[in-house]
Amino acid sequence: MNRTTSVYFDFVRFISALLVLTYHAKFARFDGAWLKEVGAYGHDAVIIFFVLSGFIIAYITKEKESTFEIFAKSRFARLYSVVVPALFLTLILDFFGKSLNLGMYEGQHYQASEPVFRFISNLFFVNELWFDSWRAFSNGPFWSLSYEFWYYAIFAAFLYCSGRKRWFVVCGVMLIAGPKILLLFPVWMMGVVTFHLSQKIKSSSFLSIVFAIAPLILYFFYKDAGVKSILLKETIELLGRDFVYQNLNFSRWFLSDYIVGWLVSVHFIGMISLAKSFNFPLLLEKPIQYFAGMTFSIYLFHYPLLQFFGSISYNGIVTVILTFLSIMLIAPFTEGKKRECMVLIEKLSTVVSNARRAVSN
Repeated sequence: MNRTTSVYFDFVRFISALLVLTYHAKFARFDGAWLKEVGAYGHDAVIIFFVLSGFIIAYITKEKESTFEIFAKSRFARLYSVVVPALFLTLILDFFGKSLNLGMYEGQHYQASEPVFRFISNLFFVNELWFDSWRAFSNGPFWSLSYEFWYYAIFAAFLYCSGRKRWFVVCGVMLIAGPKILLLFPVWMMGVVTFHLSQKIKSSSFLSIVFAIAPLILYFFYKDAGVKSILLKETIELLGRDFVYQNLNFSRWFLSDYIVGWLVSVHFIGMISLAKSFNFPLLLEKPIQYFAGMTFSIYLFHYPLLQFFGSISYNGIVTVILTFLSIMLIAPFTEGKKRECMVLIEKLSTVVSNARRAVSN
């Protein structure tokens, strides 16, 4: 991946994370009316993450992570460097936030029944299997991590297994994940396909510009026409309102998500082609990389922080500023510690391997 493409993807990651943050910060209980316009793209930003995730996984498995062991260790290091701190901080913030303003934690935005199971299910990414949905207390965005984890597992099963075993394992993992998660798997796979197409397509400068710009124009037509609402209505008529809202939950917009995913994929192909003959300004590269380095932390920490600061401040601007500043302080100790997490996983792997040898002997 050339430098310009890498920096552009960093930019996309950071902007997408901000869109998710503003989507939640615009809620009335956070005094977020001032973010109404910019906060209208939260779910679509998650779809961008899915496409980008598929692209990056396809890239690193081709260029860097040639074995399942390397792939698994790297994925767990990436996930748990942020997931574990995020879960514990959510518990702490929720505890103090409720003591300050219980009303902020009433309703669907905070769920705490069966706390031990709720914590463990999110820790091990089984919180969204089949038609279950176990919110991580106030931390709603955890839902998408469960989806991504099982996409990693399906892709790894296909890539690192062979023969009959490949299809047996792939089908087994899909069966565990269930239909709700699988409904958005095509969106993630669009990223994988985009990577492979980007390696083969040699489009002209004109076509590259068309591919890069046309999806952005089409997307705003899509938003203006209310296509998402129309397709959701059709889904409800076909499957029933209760099933769509209670069972499909975050997958209920799957039809419109396919459209957004396709537009993102075409845009990426155009931008990757343009990047081959365009150098990103060095002046912007470092700031983009810096803020992109806290993307995962923005995504997983923002909601409990919004809840907590919303409990002590009734000013939406103050709440958002305190949330973002807190994330800037936290990020170096979470995803900034991925290497340390990788070392810990390596040590645990060695301990398990030695234990197996001892038992077998």
